[in-house]
Amino acid sequence: MQRYILTERGKWIIAMLVVVLIVIPLIVFAASVLTREINDNRSGVSINDTPQSADGEMSGDQLQENPEDFDFSDGVMKFMFTPSTQTSLDENTIAMLGAFLTSPQNTENAKIAVEIPQLPDAESNIITTAVINALTNFEVPLSKIIFYVYQAPSGMESYELKIMTQ
Repeated sequence: MQRYILTERGKWIIAMLVVVLIVIPLIVFAASVLTREINDNRSGVSINDTPQSADGEMSGDQLQENPEDFDFSDGVMKFMFTPSTQTSLDENTIAMLGAFLTSPQNTENAKIAVEIPQLPDAESNIITTAVINALTNFEVPLSKIIFYVYQAPSGMESYELKIMTQ
């Protein structure tokens, strides 16, 4: 019968496996839970400030009444985006975004929070790519951009996006 002796190298390999297989996934899980809790507990930010009908659903007419809204002093802008027909922000929204970025709320340490609807991956990718491209054109570093997801009303084609400083 042979006996195996665990060498120093073997001990290091086992320690690294423990870290990779157990510790790192736990850290990622904890960070995602913490991020979700912070998102749920944000104060002063409403996910959906557009008017609603009596049954709680927004009609297409209500969404199109005010497709762009901008509050310079609070550092909040809202606009409509249709991922089925758009792949980038339109010129008016980009101009409004440029003005938004000069808001007094957009300090050097501020993050740019973007609320987008929960959609299938393909549509979410179109929205996030369009927003990221527009922000990076204004030299906003990716490290300053945070995305939050809200539950979108069913049956919509155009969605409200909200960008704010935090």
